[in-house]
Amino acid sequence: MRFNEQQLAEIALIQEQRSLTRKSAAQFYSRQLKKRQAESAKEMKPTAPAKTGKPEEPARKPTARIELSPVAEIGGVYTTQHGGKKVVVCYVARNRATADDRFDTLTISEKRFEAAQKSAKTLALEMFVGAQVNVAGRWDSGWLVTAKLFKQTKCGELDFNLSGVARAAYAADQESQAGNVRFEIKEAK
Repeated sequence: MRFNEQQLAEIALIQEQRSLTRKSAAQFYSRQLKKRQAESAKEMKPTAPAKTGKPEEPARKPTARIELSPVAEIGGVYTTQHGGKKVVVCYVARNRATADDRFDTLTISEKRFEAAQKSAKTLALEMFVGAQVNVAGRWDSGWLVTAKLFKQTKCGELDFNLSGVARAAYAADQESQAGNVRFEIKEAK
């Protein structure tokens, strides 16, 4: 092993303090250096939870249920009552295999988003974006946010962002419902 000037100075100090030969002091220093590197690597490496497909935290229960009524033959576009008024919802849902993937972005098709915008304009209603995530077939979280907030936090062309920063923004918004929503779709008549 090659040592730089600072390391050679430390080896000389060890040699003097412990009354060792230069070779023994270098070996001692190498062992100490390896221990420090192993400890720092251990501290930096996060311990990953076991990939069991179950959420790491205790199962949450939805605190709000939102019933969605389909808008005539437009898939993924619904109306609902929110905050005492009728609104249009562009809705997307995904089933994730493991809890590790639950905060991955959810892509909304451009066609669906434009159809929701058109419906909101035609019906003269405010537009919201709704997203629900299931993990291994069980409800995990649901989000209902204003179209304006969605546009501010989206990543990619039309991806519903579930990063920590975006979730915090959803929680801070007065009109949005963050993480605790369960969507129920009514049958079309």
